[in-house]
Amino acid sequence: MSDAIDYCPYSILGLTKNCSENDVKKAYKKAALKWHPDKNPEKKNEAQKMFLKIQEASTLLLNFDTKTAYDNMVFAREAKIININKRKNEESEIRKKFREDLEAREYDFNKTNEDKKKEAEEKLKEELNKLKSTSWKIKNELDEMIKQELEREKEYIRKIEFKYKPQLKVKWKYNSFNYTEDILHDIFGRHGNILGIVCSENNTAIIEFSNLKEAIIAEDETGIAMNPLKVSWVNLRPEHLDYVKKISNSKEESSDFKEFNSVEEVSKENFLKLEHEIMVDLLGVGWKQEYNVVDE
Repeated sequence: MSDAIDYCPYSILGLTKNCSENDVKKAYKKAALKWHPDKNPEKKNEAQKMFLKIQEASTLLLNFDTKTAYDNMVFAREAKIININKRKNEESEIRKKFREDLEAREYDFNKTNEDKKKEAEEKLKEELNKLKSTSWKIKNELDEMIKQELEREKEYIRKIEFKYKPQLKVKWKYNSFNYTEDILHDIFGRHGNILGIVCSENNTAIIEFSNLKEAIIAEDETGIAMNPLKVSWVNLRPEHLDYVKKISNSKEESSDFKEFNSVEEVSKENFLKLEHEIMVDLLGVGWKQEYNVVDE
């Protein structure tokens, strides 16, 4: 906790001066969950700064003496501004001739008001220093509260994920190029650990990943350009994991990963298999003997 704060703790938590201790705790819980660094990986630095302000603001407002000192300082500042505006509004043509007298009185008043403002600021500084020695208790209480809430969220997600399976269904059109289990493993293996692939005769296959996060990253795969794949989910789509795709996309933008846009980008072994299947369709089973092709 610093000796002074450059923000309004009420605004940070969306509260008013008349808020109760329970209001502060509820507001802290809501704001802390929104700005927790673990839940904002794409803007972690901003989230960490905001999360620290939320903790400081909550700690200040949960301590009666510090909250009172802060309120008194704000009141003193506002009183000075209100008094100046009031006198300006009340000024009229008749009173202009008494300007010097009024300004003299204003000077005396401001001097007294300035002393009060300084006194309130010093009192707040004193209370903030006192709070340093005891704030860890409040901070630990708030940290434990948010930790429990995050655990509840994780448990909720674990229960939800029992309803889903990391299985994708892929389809493709029949043409001169056909997908095999090895080719599909080459393509989809880039996205995660594949537990199994089952191909059927009607140009479809079921691909099972080791977890839902890998599967949702792989759902946008289109395969090879000459025969694009259509990907769907075997069961329900886990929409609560969409954030995983955002993180994955941001990483891929800075990596050297390439999409399978052509046959040449497939491994050499699978390319030879693709070549053989295509040539069999075009020239027949004995095309190698007819054209004197030697296997590498």
